Amino acid sequence: MIEIMKALADESRLRIVHLLLQGQLCVCELEYVLQMSQTNVSRHLAKFKNAGIVQSFKQAQWINYKIAPVFLNEEALLVSYLQERLAQESSCQEDLKALKRHQSEGQGCLAPSRKSLQQKRKNS
Repeated sequence: MIEIMKALADESRLRIVHLLLQGQLCVCELEYVLQMSQTNVSRHLAKFKNAGIVQSFKQAQWINYKIAPVFLNEEALLVSYLQERLAQESSCQEDLKALKRHQSEGQGCLAPSRKSLQQKRKNS
C-alpha cells in the first residue's frame, strides 16, 4: 500500500491515473494531453508499473497502458475515491477535454488498434 500511495503522491501522476481510468492510452496520447515529454511520461508510468497500478502491452512499436485489473479489484475503494475526486479537479477536466478533442480530430495515437477503432467509429 505504501508504494501505491507514493506513486499517487504527484499531481502529474494523478492526472495520468484520471486519464487511464477512462480507458487504455498510448504514451503519445498522454504526452499530447499533459504537454509533457515522452521521457517524463514514461518515468511516471514506470512508477505506476512498479506499484502495480498500471500494466502495459506492446502493439508493433507502440506501448499502451491501462489500469491493472488486479489494482482495480484489490483497491476498489481507492479507485472509487480517485474517480470521484479527480473528476472534480479543473486540471483533470481540462485533460479530458483535450483528449477528446485530440481523438475526435483524428490526431489520436496511430497504433494499429487505435486506427481500426477510429475507422469503425467513422463508419458507424
